[in-house]
Amino acid sequence: MDEVTRKVIDRILDELRNTASSDLAALAWKDEEGRRIRWIAASGNRNERFRRMALKPGKGITGEVLRAGRMVVIAQAAGDTESTACDHPIMLAEQLQSAVAIPVLIDHKAYGVLLLGNRSSPLDADALLSAAGSVTEQLSRLFKPAG
Repeated sequence: MDEVTRKVIDRILDELRNTASSDLAALAWKDEEGRRIRWIAASGNRNERFRRMALKPGKGITGEVLRAGRMVVIAQAAGDTESTACDHPIMLAEQLQSAVAIPVLIDHKAYGVLLLGNRSSPLDADALLSAAGSVTEQLSRLFKPAG
């Protein structure tokens, strides 16, 4: 990804995180072969561990969203960190208690996942979905091949 695209994505995630009053906004994307899903950008992150995470399609919150092609909401029960660590490593790494993950579609197929998460208070999924709608469209246009 070139530097200009990275800066645009960073700006989009910063604006969304502030608009949605969430602690974290992050973007995961399939690699060229579609064998792995990687977190490529984040706003509000506490560390850089997310950059090293590479999941197989179908695993974790990203896999659920890509497989279903629709939003997934996760509200972690207090103290339920063991299942979260296995199923949703981004939530453990960023100490998230709740998250909403929304697919980024290109030509009606999910290629990416936009994640919004909070470390303490629950998220209002409906409000976040409306706030994130235009953002997923912007991201789709950024990644859509020309032609």
